[in-house]
Amino acid sequence: MRHVHGGSILLERLERDGIGDEYLEISEVLCDGPTPADVEAAGWLDLRAAHLATLGDDGDAAEIRGALADTDAALDRWLDEDREEIVLWFGWELFCQSILVRLLARLAARTHRPPLSLISPDGDAEHPGCTVSTRAGDELRRALAARVPVGPAHLALAARVWKAWTAPAPDSLRRLLASADFTPLPHLRAAVERLLEELPDDAGLARSEREVLAALANGAESLGEVMNAANGMEERQWMTDLLVIDRLRRLAAADPPLVRWDADEGVGAITDAGRAVLEGRARHRTAERWVGGTRVSPPPP
Repeated sequence: MRHVHGGSILLERLERDGIGDEYLEISEVLCDGPTPADVEAAGWLDLRAAHLATLGDDGDAAEIRGALADTDAALDRWLDEDREEIVLWFGWELFCQSILVRLLARLAARTHRPPLSLISPDGDAEHPGCTVSTRAGDELRRALAARVPVGPAHLALAARVWKAWTAPAPDSLRRLLASADFTPLPHLRAAVERLLEELPDDAGLARSEREVLAALANGAESLGEVMNAANGMEERQWMTDLLVIDRLRRLAAADPPLVRWDADEGVGAITDAGRAVLEGRARHRTAERWVGGTRVSPPPP
């Protein structure tokens, strides 16, 4: 039995408890940055690595690209061997679901594949974010026993969603929300809805940007305080520290700046311009960014 997850902690617990034989971490942050359709494999790695390098203080695009390529090669090896069951552990929030939908869409394109199963439980008060990464001991074994075989309906839905996710405009995803049956992957609908909330609102803000501004306006200063407050506004917590830093940086780089962010000290504050945007008295002129396959360009002055 082989296990796949988007983080190392769960995989280390599985290995420690003797659950499974091999473990693969697929942690690409697919809920952020460009994921355009029809990009050939090498170009995809270049594009994603260049974006992911911007999320860290010392990100090396070449090193990140190599890691992404190694992960793809390891997964291909498992799929080509077509023997042991592959268990997919993915939580209900946007971070996990974005990785899951691309993975299943990739698997759907293969004629032959090993047995697949999915563990993606609902959230509760103890698991407000990823619903699998914090489980341990008997919880892991119970979750494993409740795994669901992945069949044609799961793969077909994922392929449809990923095609719309990577489309150059959000209309495809909106049509899918109105027409598709999400029963096979019950958490995917909420993930798609949450992704679309990263498009600019009436004030020009992504929802995550609005949450960061609100956290600062309510007195949060340190990165930890901002991250906890912003995630506390989410029904399904998904923002990592690097994603929050990215929002702080781009709000600080706005003209005029909406926040002050001292990366060395790790503290921030909202500006008067930021309060005006947050309160609807001004509009934020967003910098170019991506939401799935949609390139969000700055509006004219």
